[in-house]
Amino acid sequence: MRHGLIFLGKIGASVSSTFLQDGVSGLNAGKPAARKALDRCSEGSFLLTTFPRPVTVEPMDQLDDEEGLPEKLVIKNQQFHKEREQPLRFAQPGSFEYEYAMCWKALIEMEKQQQDQVDRNIKEAREKLEMEAAARHEHQVILMRQDLMRRQEELRRMEELHNQEVQKRKQLERRQEEKRRQEEELRQEEELRQEEECRRREEEMRRQQEEIMRRQQEGSREPSLTRESKRYR
Repeated sequence: MRHGLIFLGKIGASVSSTFLQDGVSGLNAGKPAARKALDRCSEGSFLLTTFPRPVTVEPMDQLDDEEGLPEKLVIKNQQFHKEREQPLRFAQPGSFEYEYAMCWKALIEMEKQQQDQVDRNIKEAREKLEMEAAARHEHQVILMRQDLMRRQEELRRMEELHNQEVQKRKQLERRQEEKRRQEEELRQEEELRQEEECRRREEEMRRQQEEIMRRQQEGSREPSLTRESKRYR
């Protein structure tokens, strides 16, 4: 794989280094050279092994912490040597390797498209779910707001009814107080009238008694005057 990267680097006319990590090979090259190697592999079918499965080349951002896998750590077993019986090469157009490699590339492209479609479907489903959740939340907020307004309206009506009841009680108390005041005034007037009537009667009786006494006194003086008159005669 390292030799393949070097081969591609030579195609781009600029190679700085290569690395291998987690089954993914990398080529550190200048941007124009890397683009040329990428275009060449995309247009053709670059093969590393005897099995005509083409190399997939994609641009990748290299991180500073990527150290790669040294070639000495690659297990070079019988299968490794068998896959490297043929040299690195580009498949010749019209050959079986080319047709087979192009089918692989078509399959890879189809897989990528389907994966992209799956990603879009998942993204759309996620966005739809988030929108539904947001709509449901908004609906819940609207319901809570409506319930709050209903409770406030009920509270306002209850306060209004309470105030009306308080006013009715106050009016009733005022009427009762007015009635008691009028009854008290009538009672006092009646007492005054009775007292006045008693004084009038007492005064009448006193006058009558004085009249009787006066008449009695006048009656007792009249016989005395009659006897005096007769004596002088």
